[in-house]
Amino acid sequence: MYKRFKFSLSRKDYEDLLQRIKEDNNCLKRLTSQNLRLEPVRNPQQLRKSPNFEVIRDCAKSLFSALRSGFDCNCPESHSANLLLERRNGEHLKENKNKDEILPTLNFRITFAYGYRNSISNSVMWLWKPADVKLIDHAEDSSAGGNSNMTSGPAVTKTAKFAVSKESPKTAKVAPQKATRFAITTQADIRTNSGPSNLNPRTAPGMIHIENFCNTMVHFWPQNCPPGYTFPVLGYLLDKATKRKHCIYPLPGASFRSIPLSQVIRGSGQLTPLKVSDKKYLAVTLASNLLQLCGTPWLARQWNVNDIMFICPPNAPVFYTYPHISIPVTPSKSNPIEEERLPDASLACPNIRDPFTFGLGILLIELCLGKSIEQLRIPSDLNPDGTEHVTTNFRTATRLLDDVYQEAGGRYGDAVRRCIYCEFDQRKANLEDPSFRRAVYEGVVYWLEEDLKDFYYLV
Repeated sequence: MYKRFKFSLSRKDYEDLLQRIKEDNNCLKRLTSQNLRLEPVRNPQQLRKSPNFEVIRDCAKSLFSALRSGFDCNCPESHSANLLLERRNGEHLKENKNKDEILPTLNFRITFAYGYRNSISNSVMWLWKPADVKLIDHAEDSSAGGNSNMTSGPAVTKTAKFAVSKESPKTAKVAPQKATRFAITTQADIRTNSGPSNLNPRTAPGMIHIENFCNTMVHFWPQNCPPGYTFPVLGYLLDKATKRKHCIYPLPGASFRSIPLSQVIRGSGQLTPLKVSDKKYLAVTLASNLLQLCGTPWLARQWNVNDIMFICPPNAPVFYTYPHISIPVTPSKSNPIEEERLPDASLACPNIRDPFTFGLGILLIELCLGKSIEQLRIPSDLNPDGTEHVTTNFRTATRLLDDVYQEAGGRYGDAVRRCIYCEFDQRKANLEDPSFRRAVYEGVVYWLEEDLKDFYYLV
């Protein structure tokens, strides 16, 4: 009897042990699956590689060089180029993609203005000219066989008109078995051109080199087009250093207004306030374009809310998801923004290792809190006499970090903190260094993108 009772107790303990083992195994399974899910977050490089922004930077430099050569005119005011800022984070920009795979999908949208920041005299020859710009690498252009040696495409009949001078008309050689026909017109006929054109710029017949872009806008720019109309290529601007051709595709529209981001943040006029979705989208776009345009004339070391513009038709609502960066285009060789801007005292601050990322951090703070950095200052951030000190912006930014975390959350706050303190675990804090650019992408751009995705998912 005693032995039977002892065995029954042992059997009960045995079943308890089996149950505990089963529960512990389930716990290990949950912890392992959670660890697998968290592992990419601990190492963002494994989750997502940085896009190949180097190709965009190279093309942006070449584009500005071509614009500077084309705007070598004698106009009383400098002209300005308003470049649309795009996120460009698609599959075609993956780090393992080479230049030949990226270039065919790359284009820039620019709205040209006669003056710079409303500095326009009474006598102007043109006001606004929007256009798409697509690059042709000189190697691709030579491999295409030039403008006169062209083979046609499918057996269809097309008519395309291009701006070709009367003094040097060009014709296209077409294979006899094809039914493609091109009608080459003079520059005077371009105003009456109608119908869409989807020709490849590398095979466009009669494409001319635009040597005086300002004069071309006055005399040969298409006018009075219907909505949805696609203009043919007007010609190309040449980057004399790299021999690259930048094809100009005019777009509809002749009257616009420019609104600086500083005015939107301050809530001036009758402007619609920025929504949370607008702020997060702008944060991602600005951070992405820091890596796309750093080291080019498009982006100044002191970039701020006054450089970011919203271009829209008069009396039309402002779409905050389409920011532009506005710079003057002058024939000089140095950075045009650095020339016209007074030195910023904060650049001498020893706490600022990289002015580009620090400027992004200031922009992110202003977007988050809805006020300019000047409005967010307190007396302790300034000198005793109320003047700005070299550390004023740094003091203001570091003091506001807790407010940013509370307002926008951990991911956004971490991105701002890394920009202000330059916390990227890199020896060289220079965006010309590929390792530093990759660290900025993984520590700032990537997390702002994830923050934006989570916001849209929750909404």
